[in-house]
Amino acid sequence: MHARAAAPAGPALPLVLCHGRRDSFWRYTKVIDLLTDPAAHGGDPMDAFDVIVPDMPGCGCSHASLASGLNSLGVAGVWAELMTRLGYERFGAVGGDIGSHVSRYLALEYPERVVGAHRMGGGLPVYSGVRADRLARRPRRVDRGEDAAWSDCDGDIESVYTEDEILTNVMLY
Repeated sequence: MHARAAAPAGPALPLVLCHGRRDSFWRYTKVIDLLTDPAAHGGDPMDAFDVIVPDMPGCGCSHASLASGLNSLGVAGVWAELMTRLGYERFGAVGGDIGSHVSRYLALEYPERVVGAHRMGGGLPVYSGVRADRLARRPRRVDRGEDAAWSDCDGDIESVYTEDEILTNVMLY
């Protein structure tokens, strides 16, 4: 997913958002408009970003075979190339769960390009080889209890996500 700043008052900083395992670009759909058009929400147009949300290999709309052999460092390299192809020389990186590791490696491996990295949680280890292939092909079961535990909702997941949002995320995964 790629959304350009709506009406930036100056050059918009590109921001790559990296999600985790069992997830997809859908995680960030509620914040994209806030980031690309802050003026529409009472913010300063100078704070607008161009937002890029690629799916982790093997997650969401990305083919599972792409995950084979890639770890967080490898994904960081793929994301850096993506940003180059999109025409972005410098950018920020944000990540949670496994995306946190990717954001870290983007900042460490490409310090001349990454202006800042924000990490949310350490995430789970990235697996490679047979275990990664098995995880990438494993069907996801709907577990509202687990999703609720990860959602800051005091056990009531539908107070944070609509049923359609839950089902969309499950279907994409």
